Amino acid sequence: MAGYCRAALTPHWPAADRTLAGERAIAQRHLLTGGAEQMLANLTPAMRWRPPVLEVDYPAGAGREIHLRGHGLTLIPSYFGRANPVALVDPALPPVLTYPIPRRATPNAVVGNALEALLGRTRAEVLSCIARVPGRTTSELARDAGVSVSTASEHAHVLRQAKLIASVRQANLMLHHTTELGTALLTGSPHIETHPRQLLV
Repeated sequence: MAGYCRAALTPHWPAADRTLAGERAIAQRHLLTGGAEQMLANLTPAMRWRPPVLEVDYPAGAGREIHLRGHGLTLIPSYFGRANPVALVDPALPPVLTYPIPRRATPNAVVGNALEALLGRTRAEVLSCIARVPGRTTSELARDAGVSVSTASEHAHVLRQAKLIASVRQANLMLHHTTELGTALLTGSPHIETHPRQLLV
């Protein structure tokens, strides 16, 4: 088991950490701006909030109802999951719902070169950094792009004004994430979907 873990799982831990950090940042943003109702309304497409019921796409033939009765529900994103969400119910513990995290598309080289020509190299890099890890702080953007914090803040301001990113303040931090328009620009998407896929921890 240890050998399998080193060979099959350990190489993915850095990417898993970055992805899960992004999911937490998005969940925090929804919770901060709209409370639990907004957070539940912005789950993955496999889960739908229809107050007071959370509907979940479950494996065929395994339909079930879980009544929380005031116990709450722990939501756990799965980096390696690829199928439907799964509920884990132990009468002695609070109910748990684990679900796969949809992977985000990354910009290809052609789109990246065109984006640099449009926005400038540094601003394009800042936008790409935000897309790779949603919830990036201004200080983290400065470090990743190799610029000062004030320069990163200025680039983020311009991107926000252009509706390519959105930002939310949490305590003394400013967390940034791409908008649907920003993601479409990065990936070369020919259109913007009416119902974007939004993620939640």
